[in-house]
Amino acid sequence: IKFDEATLCYTLGMFLCYPLGIIMHMLPYGKMKHIFSFLMGAALLQFSLKKQWIHHMITVLVSYLILLVAPAKRSKVIIPVFVMTYLTLGHMHRQFVNYLGWDLGFHTTHMILTIKLYSLSYNLYDGEMLAKGKADRASQKCSNLSLNEIPSFIEFLGYTFNFSTILAGPAFEYKIYKTA
Repeated sequence: IKFDEATLCYTLGMFLCYPLGIIMHMLPYGKMKHIFSFLMGAALLQFSLKKQWIHHMITVLVSYLILLVAPAKRSKVIIPVFVMTYLTLGHMHRQFVNYLGWDLGFHTTHMILTIKLYSLSYNLYDGEMLAKGKADRASQKCSNLSLNEIPSFIEFLGYTFNFSTILAGPAFEYKIYKTA
């Protein structure tokens, strides 16, 4: 079987998730798990994507800042627009640099991150609407996934860089991550 270096690193990174999952299962719940999740996710991205993983960090830091500054009603719009624009620009750059070619760039794993950030912003909005008693039908339907407060920075990093899903998904809701 012939693999280029990027594909080999990506595949090995996916297989590394199994022993990392066993280690994470043995860790006590709390900051230690979130830190482990973040560090191992960042390490897998560095191993697979090399320096391109910085795009994930930029997106995550800007999104967290938006969550802190903007109200949930606004952040549910700003964050999806920001992450989709960033992802689209990444795809367009790839098309100009490597038209009809193949390469493993940040945009491959960035799609999972986009889904996570998109859903988190809506979960926070749903939590705010439910708390105010102004929940629409969609907020009520998703009430079991709604969030009443912004996750701490460590929890946020652990969720967005979660090693078990950062390379190939699936993207799941923050509440599922937190209770796992």
